[in-house]
Formats: sequence, structure tokens, C-alpha cells
Amino acid sequence: MKYKKSHEDVKKKETAAYMKDTVNVKTMEEIMAKYHDTVICRSRGDGDLIGTGFSSLDFYIRGLKKGELTLVFGKAAHGKTSFMLQCALNLAKKSGSSALLFSPENPSDCVAGRLIAADSGIRHADLLKGSLKDTEWLGLSLSCRALSEARVTVSDASYLPLRRLDATVKEAVREKKADIILIDSLEFLGYNESAGQKVKALKRIAADCGVPVICSCKIPHTEKNTDAYMRKTGEAADTAIMISRDLYRDNGRSKETYFTVKKNRNGMIGCITMNFDFDRLIYREQYERETE
Repeated sequence: MKYKKSHEDVKKKETAAYMKDTVNVKTMEEIMAKYHDTVICRSRGDGDLIGTGFSSLDFYIRGLKKGELTLVFGKAAHGKTSFMLQCALNLAKKSGSSALLFSPENPSDCVAGRLIAADSGIRHADLLKGSLKDTEWLGLSLSCRALSEARVTVSDASYLPLRRLDATVKEAVREKKADIILIDSLEFLGYNESAGQKVKALKRIAADCGVPVICSCKIPHTEKNTDAYMRKTGEAADTAIMISRDLYRDNGRSKETYFTVKKNRNGMIGCITMNFDFDRLIYREQYERETE
């Protein structure tokens, strides 16, 4: 009898181990213990949430959660790339997080120019022409030195197969070089995969690596039903944000940009307004403009 009971116990343990390996089964005891520890970590300020650096946006989305995917939608010239780069800058400077930025659309020198304009306050057009004032050269040097120490890694490969992206992210996370992944943009990923397939792949990468992933998505100008396009493309995402501005207002230089949180599994949905500085390619929150 003892042998039979022991054999049954061993069989049960083997079955339980097999189920955990195949479908990631967890007991309620394990789930509750992990959640309890997570809440304690959040109360100490060292939880699994990473802020974007925009307090008004973080109020809605509750920051960027490890293992989750955030999609940033918008049409061409609506400020998606500027937002992604400023997020990387905020994460590196304010939270001390390490960021891995995939920028297949913009080469690394273009990324550097935009980051320096945002950090130093020097007009981006002046950086492109090299026509800086005498007082701005020091600012350029200081920004270059500060940004060289920022924990941001940039990949500007023009072709990003999903397998290569997966392997690169896993290696960076394993070597502790990436607390967050930023991708600009979805259309440059993969080869023949649909937008929905790419989003599902990014969701798997975020979950497997346990890091937040932010990816920008260009909405085609021919798309008439924007909400339907976002719902279809971002079905697997945890958060979906729409960036929009009036391109016909003030000769296309309207500062007001609207960030509409359309989908959010961790917080609220709603809309906030930021002001875009076209000279320095940087977003400023409403209260920042008032205190200048």
C-alpha cells in the first residue's frame, strides 16, 4: 500500500510539473503571494511600474507595466517619433532606467540631433545647419556629455525581422541593458506579417522578457475609420494611445497635441493636451508652459 501511495504521489507531482511547463499553470497560493509582494514593492516606490516622465499621461495609464505592450497610434507628422524619443530621454534621465530604442526609420545621427535639441533647448534647425550662437556651443557640449552617459541603446537597422528583434531584446534584457523597449515604428517590423500578427509578437516578447514595450503605429491617411483601425490592430495590446493635432491650424504649427487613451487595462481612458515645441521637437505639459 505504501508503495502504491508513493507511486501515485510521484505521478501527481510529475503531472503537475508537466502542466506548469506546458501551459504555465499556477496555484492560487502562488498568484496571491506574488501579488502581495508586488503591492508591497509599489508602496516602496520600487514596483514593476515605470513612469513615462509625463505626469499627466502617467495619471491615466498608471505608468508602463513590465510585461505589457503600449501602442502609440497617429498619422504621419503628428508627433509620434518625438514622443518616443522624449520617453527614452525621460526614462534615462528621470527614472534611471535603461532603454533600448529600435529606430529603423531614423538613423542614429538623426536620433542624436533630436535628443540634443530636446535636452539642450537649441533649435533643431540650427543643429542641422551648424549655425549655433556663441552661447549655445557650451550647451551642445554639455548635452553631448550628458546624453553619452544616458542608459539608452539605439538600433537603427533598416530591416527588423521579428525573430531578430526577439533575440536582440532577450539578449539585452539578459545582460541588464534594457528595462524598457521602444520601437519606432510597427510598419518597419517583420516582412510579410500583418499588423495584428506583429502586435501579437510584440506582446509575446514583452511577456516573455518581463519588460514594458512601447511601439508607435502609423495610421494610413486613407483610413477613414480610425477607431476601427485601432481596435483591430491593437487588439492584443494592453494600452492604446492616439496622438493627434490640427495640421491645418496656424499654418500647420499648432502647438496643441492631444493624447487620447483609447484602451487601458490598468487605469482610466481619457484625453490630455500637451504643447509641442516645433523648434526643439519637445513636448511640454500644460503646467510647464504656464511656469515658463
